Amino acid sequence: MSPVLFTPFIIAAGALHAFGAVMSARLRMSLANPWLSLAVLFSLNAFLFAALFAMFPRPLPGIEGSKPCPGGRRSRGSRARLRSSPGLALIDKMGAGFVNGLIIAANLITSLIIDQFG
Repeated sequence: MSPVLFTPFIIAAGALHAFGAVMSARLRMSLANPWLSLAVLFSLNAFLFAALFAMFPRPLPGIEGSKPCPGGRRSRGSRARLRSSPGLALIDKMGAGFVNGLIIAANLITSLIIDQFG
């Protein structure tokens, strides 16, 4: 399958990222507790991925089939929480365009550094 066919999905994911930050900020305002908002968001994500796993099960690796985890992969969950925090804390104060612009700029710069230096 050609990677070009995935372009609309990537564009939609980028648009949803912008909406996601705003929706996170609205959830924080309605719940009045940023930690409860994060708990709600990640609970919904956990249920979504559990449902996807139930619909498309794949064999789980056994102990003998698993490999040691390289350093950065262990912190993936905390990086996801950190990525959601600006939407919760700053959107209503700084504006969606500014916060998402900074997030996208940081993403592009980091991607260029990773591409250049591996």
